[in-house]
Order: sequence, then C-alpha cells, then structure tokens
Amino acid sequence: MKDYLTLLLIFIALTSNSQDYRITPNSVGNIDLGDSMNILTQVFSANSIQELPATKYGIDGPGNGYLIVINNSDTLMFVWSKDFGKTIGGIVCLSKAYRTYDGLGIGSTLGEIENKHPNVYLVPDYLDSSVEYVSVKYKSGNINFQVMSPRGTQVGNYEPNPNDEPSTKDFERKAKIKRMVIW
Repeated sequence: MKDYLTLLLIFIALTSNSQDYRITPNSVGNIDLGDSMNILTQVFSANSIQELPATKYGIDGPGNGYLIVINNSDTLMFVWSKDFGKTIGGIVCLSKAYRTYDGLGIGSTLGEIENKHPNVYLVPDYLDSSVEYVSVKYKSGNINFQVMSPRGTQVGNYEPNPNDEPSTKDFERKAKIKRMVIW
C-alpha cells in the first residue's frame, strides 16, 4: 500500500509541474492568449522582460513585444499584442522546456511531427524567406512549428503553383524546430 501511495505522490508532482511547461494552441506555460499584458510582470521579474520590435520575431506590423529571458540565459518566449499593448495576441515559444501534449517542441524534427500528424505540409513564411513552418491542428486550434535556414536555402522543395500558396510534403525530415508560434 505504501508503494502505491508513493507512486501516486510522484505522479501528482510530475503532472502538476508539467503544466508549467506545456504549450497548447491557447497558452505557453502559465501565459494564455487574451490575458492582460500585465500578467507578464506578475509571472516574471522585471529583469526577465525585454521590450523589442515585434518584427524581430517575424510578427507583421508595427509595435513592440516582450522577450522573456530567465536568469540572463534561458530565453523562454516572445509575447506580443494585437490591440496596442492591452492583451496578449500571440506568443513565440523559444525554449526547449515547453512541449505539446504529444511531446513535440523545440528540437523536435519535421519527421517526428509528420509521424504524429501525417497531414502536415511545409509552408514558406511570406515575410521571412529563412523561415518555413508546419501548422499542426489540435482540438482547440493550431500551433505553427517553425524551422529556420540560412537565407537562400530552404528545407522544403516547392513546385511553382500559380493557383495556390506554396506548400510541400517534400521536405528534409531531419530539420529541427526552432520556434513554436500561437496566436
């Protein structure tokens, strides 16, 4: 009986801490889309928050967002607003610590994503030619998994198609995810 109780306590400890490092289509850890931007100063120390141009993280449009860096070394996320700084409109996850419920995250390969979600297509980012992504549909929305390559090279082989946005199933399966984006 004591062994079962010990196992139960370990399970509770593991599952309660894992939520802090979960990414879903609606949240990264304890930060939810739609939250007031003020939540950042409630969750993170002022030293951890750096204001930067949103375009630095591939966000289209004017304005700034906030890079969250813990202990001057662990870059967690970039958070931006769609309504002039009132509420969180999107999050770029940058830390290997965060994982989806199916175990995907920074460092996962496109092949691992395709194994779990066979219907994904690689798409080039229209703002930044060094970024390509697969958009994985979950029950509550999508998460974009981004790969980045040196300018002038691509992970996917795209055929010209004047009637449709470029996308491909012909891509390097070993390419690793560098960022995850929700909005």
